[in-house]
Amino acid sequence: MGWIPSREEISEEVANYSELTFFKKSKNILASFVIATSLLSLFLLGNIEQMFGSGAIYEIAFNLFLSVFIFLNHRWAMVTFCALYLFNKLVFLFSSFGSPISQIIFGAIALMLTYSAFRVATALRRNGASVE
Repeated sequence: MGWIPSREEISEEVANYSELTFFKKSKNILASFVIATSLLSLFLLGNIEQMFGSGAIYEIAFNLFLSVFIFLNHRWAMVTFCALYLFNKLVFLFSSFGSPISQIIFGAIALMLTYSAFRVATALRRNGASVE
């Protein structure tokens, strides 16, 4: 699937959904992204007092909680994660915390993955297909 999935790519994923492997499903890629970015945040912060002091540990825990519902193909969890993640990236971008390029890249990746997973989940719901 490309950066912005076409209607044909979405239809193909929906049609072959039950036969696809783990990383061929958009929702699994998004859930993996959520877990990977949460683990990256834990690794970069490192100091437990700093995590609790900044509230980052709560954000990481909430994102991991959302990843379970994303894995279960809940569209509300996809939108919630993307909105909070993009808000977080905008705050970091405007506060000059970290590299602005990395904030833009990670934000764009999250937006693209969420858009793709949301469209597939919507098509699956319309078709009444079983979701794993």
